[in-house]
Amino acid sequence: MKEVSIHVGQRIRLYRKTKNLTIETFAGMIHKSKATVSKYENGDISIDIETLFTIAQALGVPVNQLIDYEEIGEEKGEKGEIIKPQQKQILYVLLRWQTQPHCAQCY
Repeated sequence: MKEVSIHVGQRIRLYRKTKNLTIETFAGMIHKSKATVSKYENGDISIDIETLFTIAQALGVPVNQLIDYEEIGEEKGEKGEIIKPQQKQILYVLLRWQTQPHCAQCY
């Protein structure tokens, strides 16, 4: 089930970066070390349920957005369509642009 830890870690990293939080800043928000946050994001260690809720709250997202695991490399869109990895990158850029529209040229 390491795939689930990797998926959750990738989601945490996505939302952390979308909010322009460094690992150090985010680690302080959830009262963990930078090394621990890095291990969470890389899927090297599993996250207990209390910490998962703390992370979701710090990122301002519902817990289910972090644990929406279905299959490696696949996510489903609003209409149930499969989103390919390239589309995920586009969605990431759009999320970043929504939070920092003045940096659109950086993408």
